[in-house]
Amino acid sequence: MIPAFTLEEKLVGTNIILLKRNHDFDKELWQAIDENRDFLRQYLFWVDTTNSFDNVAAVTKKFNEDWAAQTKFAYNIIDKHSGKFLGCIDIHDIDLTNHIAAIGYWLRQNKTGFGYMSDAVQTIEKAVFAKNIRRLEICCDSLNRASANVAIRNGYNYECTLKEVIFTYGEFRNREIYVKFNRHQLADK
Repeated sequence: MIPAFTLEEKLVGTNIILLKRNHDFDKELWQAIDENRDFLRQYLFWVDTTNSFDNVAAVTKKFNEDWAAQTKFAYNIIDKHSGKFLGCIDIHDIDLTNHIAAIGYWLRQNKTGFGYMSDAVQTIEKAVFAKNIRRLEICCDSLNRASANVAIRNGYNYECTLKEVIFTYGEFRNREIYVKFNRHQLADK
């Protein structure tokens, strides 16, 4: 088992900054969700229940409680040069016994294709691997090729497809799992 850990509240990548999710960005976060609703809801179950600024503020509060409990680390992705809000990324499903965690993410539609998410994944991955997590997972709806391609571009290997484990919009969908190992992490002695 590895010890419980926390991450830095600010992580700096090449073209992005990851800032611990906080209320300073709730307005921009709400605008991004509302403006990108059709794009995001294709694969993200929570979009339809995020109907107001108050919903965003409540989730930010919950993410901060999770951070304090060391169970989830949620970040806003900020453009390093303009200071604009781009999207979100988080570390969740942390399993200290088995040295495992997962990454989740999303971007504004007009900010996809510029390498921001790869930069964010690499930045958060480096921080998590430094905490002795050995296995990082990226899971996505099998129809979400953009998310799968981010994983593949960043050295995550396809591991498997879980059949019909996502129920959304009245149908069952498959989930793909991509994995990357921290080869420098040593096993418990």
